[in-house]
Amino acid sequence: MTHKLQTFAGYPCLIFPASQSLETHTDELTEKLSSFLQRWESHGSPVQGGFAILENRFVVVAHRPLEISGCSRDDLLFFMRDIGQSIGVEWLGAVRVFYRDSDGKIQNVDRLKFKQLAKEGSITGDTLVFDTTIRETNAVLEGRFALPASQSWHARLMETATAA
Repeated sequence: MTHKLQTFAGYPCLIFPASQSLETHTDELTEKLSSFLQRWESHGSPVQGGFAILENRFVVVAHRPLEISGCSRDDLLFFMRDIGQSIGVEWLGAVRVFYRDSDGKIQNVDRLKFKQLAKEGSITGDTLVFDTTIRETNAVLEGRFALPASQSWHARLMETATAA
């Protein structure tokens, strides 16, 4: 059964950052994710799942119980891969750094490019960054998903850029 993300406080989550805006695919994603979560299992036992689409760019999927089998996690990963292919979106991993540019658009670059942009001053401590490495629903619910770079682990990338 699908639940709102708020009901999964204290439980794990996975974040799927999209290569482009999901705005035109929100209804389809919602319908297909809801259907998947209704039948999600771990070794024959139901897995309760909830999700949210944040910033029209990130899909957050939370689950209960705390631990699920590797096969169940793979089922979710394969499902997301397949739905991404069907809507023409690639799910990018944590090797990409997501931030909001000065025009308000969400951009993604590799860590080296992020460091370079920080060194050039295009990215500052005030730049809003998105932490796609979060694995706890509470962090998302408490607003730690989107923070100024100076308040996130991204600040370490900026320090090495200015120290070089």
